[in-house]
Amino acid sequence: MAKRLDLVGKRFGNLLVVSRAENNAKGNTQWKCLCDCGNIKIALGYDLTHGRTTTCGCKRNISGKPSQKRISLIGNKYGKLTVVSLNEQESTRGVLAWDCVCDCGNSFIARGSNLKSGKATHCGCVKQEHGNGFVDITGKHFERLTVIGLNGRSKNGLRWDCVCECGNRVIVNGKDLRSGHTKSCGCLSDENRRRERDRSLIYDRSSRLYNEYWSMRSRCSPSYHSKKDYYDRGIRVCDDWQTFEPFQDWALANGYRDDLTIDRIDVNAGYSPDNCRWVTNKAQQNNKRDNVYITIGEQTKTMKQWSEYYGVSYGMVKARRKRGWPQERWFEPPHK
Repeated sequence: MAKRLDLVGKRFGNLLVVSRAENNAKGNTQWKCLCDCGNIKIALGYDLTHGRTTTCGCKRNISGKPSQKRISLIGNKYGKLTVVSLNEQESTRGVLAWDCVCDCGNSFIARGSNLKSGKATHCGCVKQEHGNGFVDITGKHFERLTVIGLNGRSKNGLRWDCVCECGNRVIVNGKDLRSGHTKSCGCLSDENRRRERDRSLIYDRSSRLYNEYWSMRSRCSPSYHSKKDYYDRGIRVCDDWQTFEPFQDWALANGYRDDLTIDRIDVNAGYSPDNCRWVTNKAQQNNKRDNVYITIGEQTKTMKQWSEYYGVSYGMVKARRKRGWPQERWFEPPHK
Protein backbone atom coordinates (compact mmCIF):
# COMPACT_ATOMS: atom_id res chain seq x y z
CA MET A 1 0.00 0.00 0.00
CA ALA A 2 1.33 3.42 -0.99
CA LYS A 3 2.51 5.67 1.82
CA ARG A 4 0.14 8.55 2.55
CA LEU A 5 1.60 11.92 1.64
CA ASP A 6 2.25 14.22 4.61
CA LEU A 7 2.41 17.96 3.82
CA VAL A 8 2.59 19.27 7.41
CA GLY A 9 5.40 21.78 7.80
CA LYS A 10 5.82 22.30 4.06
CA ARG A 11 5.49 25.68 2.39
CA PHE A 12 3.64 26.42 -0.84
CA GLY A 13 3.99 30.04 -1.88
CA ASN A 14 2.68 32.16 1.03
CA LEU A 15 1.01 29.14 2.68
CA LEU A 16 2.52 27.01 5.45
CA VAL A 17 0.73 23.68 6.06
CA VAL A 18 0.01 23.29 9.79
CA SER A 19 -2.26 20.24 9.95
CA ARG A 20 -4.59 18.00 8.04
CA ALA A 21 -8.22 19.07 7.61
CA GLU A 22 -11.38 17.05 6.93
CA ASN A 23 -11.82 15.68 3.45
CA ASN A 24 -14.21 17.57 1.19
CA ALA A 25 -17.58 16.19 0.02
CA LYS A 26 -15.87 14.24 -2.77
CA GLY A 27 -13.43 12.62 -0.37
CA ASN A 28 -10.39 14.61 -1.51
CA THR A 29 -7.67 15.35 1.04
CA GLN A 30 -7.59 18.90 2.43
CA TRP A 31 -4.98 20.71 4.52
CA LYS A 32 -5.13 23.56 7.00
CA CYS A 33 -2.64 26.28 6.05
CA LEU A 34 -1.42 29.51 7.61
CA CYS A 35 -0.93 32.38 5.18
CA ASP A 36 1.85 34.95 5.63
CA CYS A 37 -0.85 37.60 6.12
CA GLY A 38 -2.14 35.68 9.18
CA ASN A 39 -5.30 34.18 7.66
CA ILE A 40 -6.17 30.48 7.76
CA LYS A 41 -6.78 28.73 4.43
CA ILE A 42 -8.19 25.22 3.82
CA ALA A 43 -6.75 23.94 0.55
CA LEU A 44 -6.77 20.74 -1.47
CA GLY A 45 -3.50 18.82 -1.43
CA TYR A 46 -3.52 18.58 -5.24
CA ASP A 47 -3.89 22.37 -5.57
CA LEU A 48 -0.98 22.93 -3.19
CA THR A 49 1.43 20.48 -4.77
CA HIS A 50 0.61 21.65 -8.32
CA GLY A 51 0.92 25.38 -7.59
CA ARG A 52 -2.75 26.17 -8.08
CA THR A 53 -3.13 27.58 -4.54
CA THR A 54 -0.34 29.74 -3.11
CA THR A 55 -2.20 32.34 -0.96
CA CYS A 56 -5.37 32.67 1.05
CA GLY A 57 -6.63 35.19 -1.50
CA CYS A 58 -5.07 38.25 0.09
CA LYS A 59 -3.05 39.04 -3.02
CA ARG A 60 -6.24 39.80 -4.91
CA ASN A 61 -6.86 42.85 -2.75
CA ILE A 62 -3.48 44.45 -3.50
CA SER A 63 -3.68 47.40 -5.90
CA GLY A 64 -2.65 46.47 -9.40
CA LYS A 65 0.79 47.51 -10.52
CA PRO A 66 2.31 47.01 -13.93
CA SER A 67 4.54 43.97 -13.92
CA GLN A 68 7.26 43.10 -16.40
CA LYS A 69 4.68 41.26 -18.49
CA ARG A 70 2.29 44.24 -18.58
CA ILE A 71 2.81 47.09 -21.01
CA SER A 72 2.62 50.64 -19.73
CA LEU A 73 0.07 52.79 -21.56
CA ILE A 74 1.55 56.10 -20.39
CA GLY A 75 1.86 58.48 -23.31
CA ASN A 76 -0.47 56.50 -25.60
CA LYS A 77 -3.44 58.24 -27.20
CA TYR A 78 -6.83 56.56 -27.60
CA GLY A 79 -9.31 58.73 -29.46
CA LYS A 80 -9.33 62.01 -27.53
CA LEU A 81 -7.74 60.51 -24.40
CA THR A 82 -4.03 60.66 -23.60
CA VAL A 83 -2.76 58.39 -20.79
CA VAL A 84 -0.67 60.28 -18.22
CA SER A 85 -0.25 57.85 -15.27
CA LEU A 86 -1.41 54.69 -13.51
CA ASN A 87 -4.19 55.20 -10.96
CA GLU A 88 -3.28 52.78 -8.15
CA GLN A 89 -6.38 53.54 -6.06
CA GLU A 90 -8.77 52.50 -8.82
CA SER A 91 -6.64 49.50 -9.87
CA THR A 92 -8.07 46.49 -8.01
CA ARG A 93 -7.94 42.72 -8.45
CA GLY A 94 -5.32 43.02 -11.18
CA VAL A 95 -7.45 45.34 -13.36
CA LEU A 96 -5.44 48.47 -14.09
CA ALA A 97 -6.99 51.92 -14.28
CA TRP A 98 -5.26 54.85 -15.93
CA ASP A 99 -5.45 58.60 -15.45
CA CYS A 100 -6.11 60.27 -18.79
CA VAL A 101 -6.46 63.81 -20.11
CA CYS A 102 -9.09 64.48 -22.77
CA ASP A 103 -8.51 66.88 -25.66
CA CYS A 104 -11.20 69.10 -24.15
CA GLY A 105 -9.04 69.50 -21.01
CA ASN A 106 -11.00 67.27 -18.62
CA SER A 107 -9.41 64.48 -16.57
CA PHE A 108 -10.77 60.97 -16.95
CA ILE A 109 -10.06 57.54 -15.41
CA ALA A 110 -10.39 54.56 -17.75
CA ARG A 111 -9.60 50.86 -17.59
CA GLY A 112 -6.77 49.70 -19.82
CA SER A 113 -8.99 47.13 -21.50
CA ASN A 114 -11.56 49.79 -22.39
CA LEU A 115 -8.86 52.02 -23.84
CA LYS A 116 -7.32 49.29 -25.96
CA SER A 117 -10.68 47.95 -27.18
CA GLY A 118 -11.93 51.40 -28.19
CA LYS A 119 -14.75 51.56 -25.63
CA ALA A 120 -13.18 54.60 -23.97
CA THR A 121 -12.15 57.32 -26.42
CA HIS A 122 -13.28 60.54 -24.67
CA CYS A 123 -14.34 61.86 -21.27
CA GLY A 124 -17.99 62.22 -22.29
CA CYS A 125 -17.67 65.63 -23.92
CA VAL A 126 -18.50 64.22 -27.35
CA LYS A 127 -21.82 62.81 -26.10
CA GLN A 128 -22.68 66.19 -24.58
CA GLU A 129 -21.97 67.82 -27.93
CA HIS A 130 -23.77 65.33 -30.15
CA GLY A 131 -26.38 63.79 -27.83
CA ASN A 132 -26.58 60.80 -25.54
CA GLY A 133 -27.11 58.41 -28.47
CA PHE A 134 -23.67 59.26 -29.89
CA VAL A 135 -21.27 56.36 -30.44
CA ASP A 136 -17.65 57.24 -31.14
CA ILE A 137 -16.27 54.96 -33.86
CA THR A 138 -12.84 56.56 -34.08
CA GLY A 139 -10.21 53.90 -34.71
CA LYS A 140 -12.69 51.26 -35.87
CA HIS A 141 -12.32 49.40 -39.17
CA PHE A 142 -15.05 48.98 -41.77
CA GLU A 143 -13.84 46.77 -44.62
CA ARG A 144 -10.97 48.82 -46.12
CA LEU A 145 -11.73 52.02 -44.20
CA THR A 146 -10.32 53.08 -40.82
CA VAL A 147 -12.07 55.94 -39.02
CA ILE A 148 -9.61 58.62 -37.88
CA GLY A 149 -11.97 61.26 -36.51
CA LEU A 150 -15.31 63.06 -36.57
CA ASN A 151 -15.77 65.51 -39.45
CA GLY A 152 -19.09 67.07 -38.51
CA ARG A 153 -22.81 66.66 -38.95
CA SER A 154 -24.96 66.73 -42.08
CA LYS A 155 -28.68 66.35 -42.65
CA ASN A 156 -28.11 62.59 -42.98
CA GLY A 157 -26.21 62.28 -39.69
CA LEU A 158 -22.61 62.35 -38.54
CA ARG A 159 -19.78 62.36 -41.06
CA TRP A 160 -16.42 60.72 -40.38
CA ASP A 161 -12.91 61.20 -41.73
CA CYS A 162 -11.58 57.83 -42.92
CA VAL A 163 -8.37 56.55 -44.46
CA CYS A 164 -8.52 53.72 -47.01
CA GLU A 165 -6.04 50.83 -47.23
CA CYS A 166 -4.85 52.27 -50.55
CA GLY A 167 -3.85 55.50 -48.75
CA ASN A 168 -6.67 57.76 -49.93
CA ARG A 169 -8.71 59.78 -47.44
CA VAL A 170 -12.48 60.08 -47.71
CA ILE A 171 -15.41 61.50 -45.70
CA VAL A 172 -18.20 58.97 -45.15
CA ASN A 173 -21.61 59.08 -43.48
CA GLY A 174 -21.69 56.96 -40.30
CA LYS A 175 -24.81 55.07 -41.43
CA ASP A 176 -23.09 54.04 -44.66
CA LEU A 177 -20.11 52.71 -42.69
CA ARG A 178 -22.16 50.65 -40.25
CA SER A 179 -24.50 49.26 -42.93
CA GLY A 180 -21.61 48.26 -45.19
CA HIS A 181 -22.83 50.49 -48.01
CA THR A 182 -19.41 52.19 -48.19
CA LYS A 183 -16.43 49.85 -47.93
CA SER A 184 -13.60 51.82 -49.52
CA CYS A 185 -12.70 55.14 -51.09
CA GLY A 186 -13.87 53.72 -54.44
CA CYS A 187 -10.84 51.56 -55.21
CA LEU A 188 -12.74 48.37 -54.35
CA SER A 189 -15.39 49.09 -56.98
CA ASP A 190 -12.69 49.77 -59.57
CA GLU A 191 -10.99 46.47 -58.75
CA ASN A 192 -14.28 44.57 -58.99
CA ARG A 193 -15.06 46.10 -62.39
CA ARG A 194 -11.58 45.25 -63.65
CA ARG A 195 -11.88 41.73 -62.26
CA GLU A 196 -15.21 41.23 -64.02
CA ARG A 197 -13.72 42.47 -67.27
CA ASP A 198 -10.75 40.13 -66.90
CA ARG A 199 -13.00 37.22 -65.98
CA SER A 200 -15.03 37.70 -69.15
CA LEU A 201 -11.84 37.53 -71.22
CA ILE A 202 -10.42 34.60 -69.27
CA TYR A 203 -13.35 32.34 -70.05
CA ASP A 204 -13.85 33.60 -73.60
CA ARG A 205 -12.14 30.79 -75.46
CA SER A 206 -12.56 32.70 -78.71
CA SER A 207 -10.45 35.61 -77.43
CA ARG A 208 -7.26 35.72 -79.52
CA LEU A 209 -5.27 37.16 -76.62
CA TYR A 210 -6.40 34.30 -74.37
CA ASN A 211 -5.36 31.73 -76.98
CA GLU A 212 -2.05 33.54 -77.51
CA TYR A 213 -1.39 33.27 -73.77
CA TRP A 214 -2.05 29.54 -73.56
CA SER A 215 -0.04 28.88 -76.72
CA MET A 216 2.90 30.57 -75.01
CA ARG A 217 2.37 28.48 -71.85
CA SER A 218 2.10 25.22 -73.80
CA ARG A 219 5.34 25.88 -75.74
CA CYS A 220 7.22 26.02 -72.43
CA SER A 221 5.76 22.81 -70.99
CA PRO A 222 7.61 19.47 -70.97
CA SER A 223 4.71 17.86 -72.87
CA TYR A 224 5.11 20.17 -75.90
CA HIS A 225 5.70 18.20 -79.12
CA SER A 226 8.87 20.18 -79.88
CA LYS A 227 10.15 20.62 -76.33
CA LYS A 228 13.78 20.47 -77.54
CA ASP A 229 13.28 23.97 -78.97
CA TYR A 230 11.79 25.40 -75.77
CA TYR A 231 11.63 23.38 -72.54
CA ASP A 232 14.93 21.56 -72.99
CA ARG A 233 16.65 24.90 -73.70
CA GLY A 234 15.34 26.38 -70.42
CA ILE A 235 12.71 28.62 -72.03
CA ARG A 236 10.11 29.35 -69.32
CA VAL A 237 7.23 31.74 -68.60
CA CYS A 238 8.12 34.20 -65.81
CA ASP A 239 6.42 34.04 -62.40
CA ASP A 240 4.42 37.24 -63.04
CA TRP A 241 2.69 35.59 -66.00
CA GLN A 242 1.59 32.39 -64.31
CA THR A 243 -1.97 33.78 -64.42
CA PHE A 244 -3.71 35.43 -67.35
CA GLU A 245 -4.66 38.77 -65.75
CA PRO A 246 -1.12 40.26 -65.42
CA PHE A 247 -0.24 39.05 -68.92
CA GLN A 248 -3.37 40.70 -70.28
CA ASP A 249 -2.58 44.00 -68.51
CA TRP A 250 0.94 43.98 -69.98
CA ALA A 251 -0.32 43.12 -73.47
CA LEU A 252 -2.93 45.89 -73.57
CA ALA A 253 -0.40 48.43 -72.28
CA ASN A 254 2.30 47.42 -74.81
CA GLY A 255 0.62 47.65 -78.18
CA TYR A 256 -1.24 44.36 -78.53
CA ARG A 257 -3.32 44.00 -81.72
CA ASP A 258 -5.04 41.00 -83.23
CA ASP A 259 -2.67 41.09 -86.23
CA LEU A 260 0.46 40.86 -84.04
CA THR A 261 2.16 37.94 -82.32
CA ILE A 262 4.32 37.73 -79.22
CA ASP A 263 8.05 37.64 -79.90
CA ARG A 264 11.06 37.12 -77.63
CA ILE A 265 13.71 39.77 -78.23
CA ASP A 266 16.45 37.41 -77.01
CA VAL A 267 15.62 34.01 -78.47
CA ASN A 268 17.68 32.31 -75.76
CA ALA A 269 15.76 33.90 -72.86
CA GLY A 270 12.27 33.16 -71.56
CA TYR A 271 8.93 34.92 -71.75
CA SER A 272 8.88 38.01 -69.51
CA PRO A 273 7.77 41.66 -69.80
CA ASP A 274 11.31 42.90 -70.46
CA ASN A 275 12.06 40.28 -73.16
CA CYS A 276 8.81 40.27 -75.13
CA ARG A 277 7.17 42.50 -77.71
CA TRP A 278 4.26 42.44 -80.15
CA VAL A 279 5.42 42.20 -83.79
CA THR A 280 4.10 41.13 -87.17
CA ASN A 281 4.52 37.53 -88.24
CA LYS A 282 7.08 38.65 -90.81
CA ALA A 283 9.22 40.36 -88.15
CA GLN A 284 9.00 37.31 -85.94
CA GLN A 285 10.18 35.02 -88.75
CA ASN A 286 13.27 37.21 -89.09
CA ASN A 287 14.03 36.67 -85.38
CA LYS A 288 14.11 32.86 -85.45
CA ARG A 289 17.08 30.96 -84.06
CA ASP A 290 17.52 28.87 -87.23
CA ASN A 291 17.65 31.87 -89.60
CA VAL A 292 20.61 32.10 -91.97
CA TYR A 293 22.36 35.48 -91.62
CA ILE A 294 24.35 36.77 -94.62
CA THR A 295 26.68 39.76 -94.70
CA ILE A 296 26.96 41.63 -98.00
CA GLY A 297 29.16 44.69 -97.85
CA GLU A 298 28.62 46.20 -94.43
CA GLN A 299 25.04 44.96 -93.93
CA THR A 300 23.92 41.74 -92.29
CA LYS A 301 20.43 40.42 -92.95
CA THR A 302 18.60 37.14 -92.99
CA MET A 303 18.40 35.20 -96.23
CA LYS A 304 14.70 36.04 -96.38
CA GLN A 305 15.39 39.77 -96.06
CA TRP A 306 18.05 39.68 -98.78
CA SER A 307 15.63 37.80 -101.05
CA GLU A 308 13.12 40.60 -100.66
CA TYR A 309 15.86 43.21 -101.14
CA TYR A 310 16.94 41.75 -104.51
CA GLY A 311 13.40 40.81 -105.56
CA VAL A 312 14.03 37.12 -106.04
CA SER A 313 12.07 34.14 -104.74
CA TYR A 314 13.04 33.01 -101.26
CA GLY A 315 12.31 29.41 -102.28
CA MET A 316 14.70 29.69 -105.24
CA VAL A 317 17.44 31.10 -102.99
CA LYS A 318 16.97 28.19 -100.56
CA ALA A 319 17.20 25.72 -103.46
CA ARG A 320 20.41 27.31 -104.80
CA ARG A 321 21.96 27.16 -101.34
CA LYS A 322 20.97 23.50 -100.98
CA ARG A 323 22.50 22.64 -104.38
CA GLY A 324 25.81 24.14 -103.32
CA TRP A 325 25.83 27.29 -105.39
CA PRO A 326 28.39 29.90 -104.32
CA GLN A 327 26.87 32.58 -102.09
CA GLU A 328 27.52 35.43 -104.56
CA ARG A 329 25.14 33.75 -107.09
CA TRP A 330 22.24 33.01 -104.66
CA PHE A 331 20.47 36.29 -105.39
CA GLU A 332 20.98 36.44 -109.17
CA PRO A 333 17.76 36.97 -111.12
CA PRO A 334 16.40 33.78 -112.70
CA HIS A 335 17.62 32.96 -116.25
CA LYS A 336 14.96 32.38 -118.85
